[in-house]
Amino acid sequence: MSLIARLLFSIFLLAPFATAQGDEPDDSQADGNKLVKLALVSDHSQIQPGATFTLAVRCRVERRWHVYWGENAGEAGIPIGADITGPPGYEIGKLRFPWPKREELDGDIVMYTHEGEVSMLVDIKVPADAKVGSQAKFDVAAHWYACTNVCFTGAGKTSLTLPVAAEAKPDHADEFKAWLAKLPRPWTEMTRTIATWSGDAKAPKLNLIVPGAKELEFFPYLSKTTKLSSRKVDVGKQGCTLSAEFEFETQKDGDAPVALGVLWVKTDQGESAYVLDMPFKKS
Repeated sequence: MSLIARLLFSIFLLAPFATAQGDEPDDSQADGNKLVKLALVSDHSQIQPGATFTLAVRCRVERRWHVYWGENAGEAGIPIGADITGPPGYEIGKLRFPWPKREELDGDIVMYTHEGEVSMLVDIKVPADAKVGSQAKFDVAAHWYACTNVCFTGAGKTSLTLPVAAEAKPDHADEFKAWLAKLPRPWTEMTRTIATWSGDAKAPKLNLIVPGAKELEFFPYLSKTTKLSSRKVDVGKQGCTLSAEFEFETQKDGDAPVALGVLWVKTDQGESAYVLDMPFKKS
């Protein structure tokens, strides 16, 4: 579904609920640009030539509102996103998004959302010839689609200037530890999963068994060929099973089904998530 189609669909879907009732706030007059408070935060207060540091695009979402996962908004909404620019020679990596939560509206409309706060991280490599004593300014332009009983697009800009020094100086350690813990890990760290494919290439089904898991969820990345059509989670005494059914449509020669997304796992030890990239293999 295109961004314009999602926007029109969301407005149509949520329009009947736009009227405030009783003592509830009149959300219909909200300013979309003010529903998210934007900040740019660095894990170093001073940066070093040749080193790598991390910036966080911190978005604090107004209470009762939500925004949409940057990788895939689902069947309603528009993904949150940000563009970061810096001085010439600085290598700016790919924006990394924390895992979202799954919401389902009437009519089996599935959305992937964030509430409260969402921080997107990006690694930046300082050029080896960066001059000690100089200043490096970074700008961010973010955009979002905030919803409660009504929805509004919004955007914001901010910047951060960091000094280049002979030695790096870490900062905001606790915040970055918490933000990093919300990012999906490489699948190689997920050692206890049993994965099996069934069905055929047009309608493949992936079964994931995670011993010791209390809850599971799968958040699909957007794909031109492979779409998640349904998922079912079964909880047992020894762990959880997630069955994901897909629809596959070839776009060009060589295309093959692939389960691509994030598997979220909850155990007695806490929550974690892993990037799943599993091509279809017929049994």
